[in-house]
Amino acid sequence: VLARIQAQLRVMESARKAAAERAASAEVGEGKIVAGRYELEHVIGRGNFGVVYRARHTELGLDVAVKILRLSGTQERESLARFRLEGVSAVKLDHPHAVKVLDFGMANSGAAYMAMELLRGWGLDRELKRSGAMTLARTAEIALPLCRVLHAAHESGIVHRDVKPSNVFLHVGGEGGESVKLLDFGIAKLMGEELITHLGIEYYNYFE
Repeated sequence: VLARIQAQLRVMESARKAAAERAASAEVGEGKIVAGRYELEHVIGRGNFGVVYRARHTELGLDVAVKILRLSGTQERESLARFRLEGVSAVKLDHPHAVKVLDFGMANSGAAYMAMELLRGWGLDRELKRSGAMTLARTAEIALPLCRVLHAAHESGIVHRDVKPSNVFLHVGGEGGESVKLLDFGIAKLMGEELITHLGIEYYNYFE
């Protein structure tokens, strides 16, 4: 009897996930509206865990970037946890050289989304391919802002853990000035929570 119940539960869980994936895919795509307010226009980036769309807030008329989590079957719980941690880390770290997260959550269909400031420019990986070896002055222009945002992150109890050229964006502002932006806190660690977890003590916001 127990084996039959367990088998039935597995079938029901599989059906639930399939329905959630169909609902999420129905809400995600060019021209679709996520969470009732973000109209997706076109894809501007792809990563291991998500797709980034250029989008517009339907009520405010604000252009934003919306990242949609791509669930991966058995890794769904881990993926959602990492996606949530990325949002928490980015919101906690309010710094001019960190990409600004405006909103994140779960849409009615079950799609996990994150709305961020819309950046214009290109990644450091593309810059390196195009220009090759950089001068010392150019290296300092990029490295110093990164040091500042990483220092601010560490002061806030956040370790990025994935600093690489593809996660560094050279944002060109409205007046043509360049601003270095650090992206993707998806595998960051919140040091306070991690430390207390290692100590086996329940987390009570001691590190706020």
